Amino acid sequence: NSAQYETFTVELHPNFQHGLGLRGCESVETIVFPAALAGGGGGGGGVTQLQGHVLLRDMPHLSQVRFSPLTAINGTVEVSSTGTTLTLSFGQLTWISGDLRVRGEDMGLSFASITHVGGSVVVRDTTSSTVASLSLPSLVRVQGSFTASSSRLASIAFPPSMQHIGGSLVLSNNVLHSINFGGLTSIGGDVDLRENSFLTVSLGSSLQAISGALLLDELRRLEDLHVALLVHVRHLQLRLEVAELLALLDHPLHVLLVPHLLDVPPRELLRERLV
Repeated sequence: NSAQYETFTVELHPNFQHGLGLRGCESVETIVFPAALAGGGGGGGGVTQLQGHVLLRDMPHLSQVRFSPLTAINGTVEVSSTGTTLTLSFGQLTWISGDLRVRGEDMGLSFASITHVGGSVVVRDTTSSTVASLSLPSLVRVQGSFTASSSRLASIAFPPSMQHIGGSLVLSNNVLHSINFGGLTSIGGDVDLRENSFLTVSLGSSLQAISGALLLDELRRLEDLHVALLVHVRHLQLRLEVAELLALLDHPLHVLLVPHLLDVPPRELLRERLV
């Protein structure tokens, strides 16, 4: 019964390849996949891949999870904690075939070596406290959506290696003042940047297509938007009071009206903004 221990260590047999599920373990603070298993005893090569989910749900005092020596998880990774601080150390993990869902407080989150997520990425805070950091140094592709909303996140940078998000990019209701789209060339759903603190939004030097809507509501401080190479966006939503809009018409925000946004004709775009 894990509830009787302050620290719970996951000790896996070298040939164990199934998933792991824990729920409601109130006294669990730390979960470790021991690095010693990478060398593997008993004729095995050690556990480096799991064929199943890692589900750590409703863990009120969970503060740390260390995934070394795992390199691949063929399933979903879900970690839910309401503790004061949650730190995930992904180590050599490069591949998650399902979703990556994290919910915690004051999180310092680095994707470290993760390059591919076959499902969606969801990062949410549990209270109004901050996500201390979100680092994505090796990420190349997310097949589903990428969501980090309501997390008090101040900045986010996708790496140059990042090419594609298959679903929506949802970063609404943070305190974002900086975003770097890195090497992203296409986003398969919406780009939702509503309710943030941007003065300037730049879509980067590589992003060419947004299959959904570009949502920029409630960006009260927005002064400039650079669209760079963007040639396709299904819909743009930027709701401002008429007085605010008129004040911006002579501002660099007029870059929105350039004709190379082929799927947002200038007159229609202007009319939407005046509604």
